[in-house]
Amino acid sequence: MKKLIGTLFYGAGLLIVIYGIQQLVTLYHSTYKVIRTKVNKLSLTAMDIILYLQITNNSDISAQIHNEFFEVFINDKKVSEIKSSDLVHINSNGNTVLPIPIKINADQLLKVAANNISNILNDKSKIRLEIKGYLSLTAGAISLKNYPVDVNYTLQDIIDMSKATKDGE
Repeated sequence: MKKLIGTLFYGAGLLIVIYGIQQLVTLYHSTYKVIRTKVNKLSLTAMDIILYLQITNNSDISAQIHNEFFEVFINDKKVSEIKSSDLVHINSNGNTVLPIPIKINADQLLKVAANNISNILNDKSKIRLEIKGYLSLTAGAISLKNYPVDVNYTLQDIIDMSKATKDGE
């Protein structure tokens, strides 16, 4: 009888471990997309935009985002970095919205403005904004470091999403 109980406990423990690993893999494969934007300022001297990144977690495990690091590129030229150590809770079996504030000053914009002034003024679809970087996810004692993020849009896409957000409100 003791052997049967021991075997049952061993089997139950093994199932719990397998389930936990499966849920961690599902958490790691969470998806993300920009669902809206807010353009606070857009000129030749400054850019102040917020991208709202929706993270879809299909696992039964909730987690925390921390240690975000992103590099911002305009037409393949690095113009800014974003660092944050704020904790953001990711809901299990649901969506979480992570705001990513992008502020680029005149000095940073000068790196790309010389080659792109006419596009900034006339054809914003030729201005590519890319955010590349990583964030860390923590679920209990498990930590997934350097979870990759790569978001790529044209400036016109961002403006259109911002207008759609305003029109929908």
